[in-house]
Amino acid sequence: MIRLIILAIFLVIYLIVSLPFMLVELIIQQFNMNLRSVICLKWVQFGFWIVMKIAVTYENGQIFQHFGHTEMFKVYEVEDNSIKNESIIPTLGSGHGALAGFLKLNNVDTLICGGIGEGAKNALADAGIKLYGGVTGDADSAVKALLSGTLEFNPAVHCSHHDGGHNHGEGHTCGEHGCKH
Repeated sequence: MIRLIILAIFLVIYLIVSLPFMLVELIIQQFNMNLRSVICLKWVQFGFWIVMKIAVTYENGQIFQHFGHTEMFKVYEVEDNSIKNESIIPTLGSGHGALAGFLKLNNVDTLICGGIGEGAKNALADAGIKLYGGVTGDADSAVKALLSGTLEFNPAVHCSHHDGGHNHGEGHTCGEHGCKH
């Protein structure tokens, strides 16, 4: 009898502790959402804390305007809506759709960029990375604006030079091909 009571107590404690986590996962699954892109949770052994990793296409302090040709990302680690760490990561020659995998391998869950093509947008979505495209200006300022909820971006950003199977030549810039942002 005592064993049964102890077992029942442990079961109740387990349900009280784990029920909120199970409900969050159930809600997210119901709406077919990716856990990382919805609330950016990093699970640890005894619970969770809110952490985001934001990548910005980067060149000389500015947001680089062609996602598929960026040579580096500035990555910001954000905890409790405050930037805790910044680093610059070279792409090592990765380009276009492969960059989504590169970002996922680096645990990035949010991207700020200028122009971007449909293939790369789809690859980011498949990787569960939230996109804020069509952004220009200073990279640090853009991240601060995102965190404060004031970032101006274009959810329909579209790099139109990808539509006709354009062959990328040396030295072109995204603006030469009419990226809309």
